[in-house]
Amino acid sequence: KSPFNDVQIPRVSLVEFLLRDMEARWDATALVCSNSGDKRSYAELVSETRQFAASLQRDMNLGTGDTLALYSPNHCSFLPAMLGPLSFGGCTILRWRRKRRRSRKS
Repeated sequence: KSPFNDVQIPRVSLVEFLLRDMEARWDATALVCSNSGDKRSYAELVSETRQFAASLQRDMNLGTGDTLALYSPNHCSFLPAMLGPLSFGGCTILRWRRKRRRSRKS
């Protein structure tokens, strides 16, 4: 038995848990892309996540139990793309595209 108290697990989806309290900081910056400097507010993050989820359901007929594979650079649009399928019970498989490092010549 752990010496710590039991953790209370909320009965909501991961996306609901992450997005539910964002209205309190709606206009604050949620994400900053280190490569481009692009920024997203919490309101934009929630809106883009919901729009992407709706598009996947409407245009690609994805639903609960379906899987979306993402191959993406590290950018502000990545998080809504990852959270979109999770919001309707789908699954997201992730693959980041890394920038190649230049090898140093001695």
